[in-house]
Amino acid sequence: MFLVNRTCTRVPENRSDEVHGKYSHPVTAFRDLPAYVLLGDPGAGKTTVFQQEAEQTGGCYVSARDLITFDDRPEWHGKILFIDGLDEIRAGSSDRRNPFDTIRARLDSLGLPRFRLSCREADWLGFTDQQYLKSVSPDGAVIVLQLDPLTEEDIRQTLNQDPRISDADAFLQKAEDRGLTNLLTNPQVLGMLIQAVTEGDWPESRQQTFEFACQTIIREHNREHQAAASRNTTGVDLQLNGAGFLCAAHLIAGTAGYALTPDKVSTLHPELADLSFNNIWLLNDVIRTKLFKSTMAGRIEPVHRHVAEYLAARYLARRIEHGGLPLARILSLITGEDGVVVTELRGLSAWLATLCRSRRPELIDRDPLGIVLYGDTREFTSQDKRRVLDGLQREASRYPWFRSANWTASPFGAMATPDMEEEFRNILASRDRSDAHQALVDCVLDAMEHGSRFENLDALLFGIINDSSWWTVVRKTALNILLRNSRVHRKLKGQLKNLLDLINNEQIDDTDDELMGYLLDELFPEEVTASELLNYLHTPKDS
Repeated sequence: MFLVNRTCTRVPENRSDEVHGKYSHPVTAFRDLPAYVLLGDPGAGKTTVFQQEAEQTGGCYVSARDLITFDDRPEWHGKILFIDGLDEIRAGSSDRRNPFDTIRARLDSLGLPRFRLSCREADWLGFTDQQYLKSVSPDGAVIVLQLDPLTEEDIRQTLNQDPRISDADAFLQKAEDRGLTNLLTNPQVLGMLIQAVTEGDWPESRQQTFEFACQTIIREHNREHQAAASRNTTGVDLQLNGAGFLCAAHLIAGTAGYALTPDKVSTLHPELADLSFNNIWLLNDVIRTKLFKSTMAGRIEPVHRHVAEYLAARYLARRIEHGGLPLARILSLITGEDGVVVTELRGLSAWLATLCRSRRPELIDRDPLGIVLYGDTREFTSQDKRRVLDGLQREASRYPWFRSANWTASPFGAMATPDMEEEFRNILASRDRSDAHQALVDCVLDAMEHGSRFENLDALLFGIINDSSWWTVVRKTALNILLRNSRVHRKLKGQLKNLLDLINNEQIDDTDDELMGYLLDELFPEEVTASELLNYLHTPKDS
């Protein structure tokens, strides 16, 4: 197993501590302390950190369950105790104070040794636990640390060291394209995704990816928590339904998260008991899964906004389709006075259009661009996709630069499915050169660049490149599509070489040399040899 050096952040004990700010430090920086508590989300790597620290400092790693179950053992004396998993023994207890007090009693009987104690954030009772733990600390002090998520460099190092991953950059790009990048900061989720995609492949659509990710994340990999959960709810679909309810309430009400203890309740952090849901046990189980993360001691929020949007829409779509919930009630909560979806809820609206087929047309008309960018149009019917294109055309007619706030192109690839070929042909072949139509063509070409191959439309793409009446960005995207296709269809290489020569002879306009640059980068050295290369050398057209 490849291990990265983890960092953690100290949790302020009171207001006076907060003025100093929050700073990350290596876990190793706290080795001299008599006692500390390490908090972390499910799968964050608390166990691995404790095992590593115990080995490197000559300490003794022991599970919380073993510490309170077995009689005094010789190896527990004279060493720093790394007590792992307070949350595991609390999970199956009707009174969460009892296991904690048993640990305190054991530490007292051992003569108050130096110790470290790990716990999931959702099972730590904050200031109360910290104060009681001080009574068994060697110096009467206990600080609380929060294990930091993996950094981008940590993730890259892990992927590079994993023999199952041949190309770390490709893995990260696929995760980014599917909106999963932020989930990789959890070591266990990262490991599960690596395992899943090496045993099979990335799911084909964005919707399948999110469903796969949520089902993977929510499965409890800790046996103690599995055993405790089985006494209450469970079933993955039921848990996802509970998570969806929490995410919907969180997003629509605009809260910051949820409070786990009464002392952490605020206007933006309601308690679960304040929610109108018929299964509070389910919600208590769900917030302890990896679909939620801690923001500070005693408060949690969804692991990532993209996941929250998907789960909220999943829950609402089922209520609309099968539970009689009127769409109008949801729209009244997520749209402004003009009927347009408010910016911060466009992701929720997009996933709702994806998952709620019976009301999809109405949702498309309200925010066609948001549905493309934040949902998944791949499984839409051709009629629904045409409706999306009509909506994009209306947006472009009102304002050609309607995409200026978000030029992300890859989500448009879901629109490029074989059933859309004729629709795309009609749009690309139009003689309309208005800004509004060019903006629509820009959307179609982004779809073709990131979606299915349309071999029968190659001639139209060459025509766009040859025609300087098209926007420069439109011509560049058309060329990029042909360059991508040429890597699979070798016959295009010769046509692209001819195109390069026409540009070089100034028979085709290329005012900033970018078309030539793209072509040379692709065609050298196979189609354009080293001896030919200087034929294309000239003074830059744009100084």
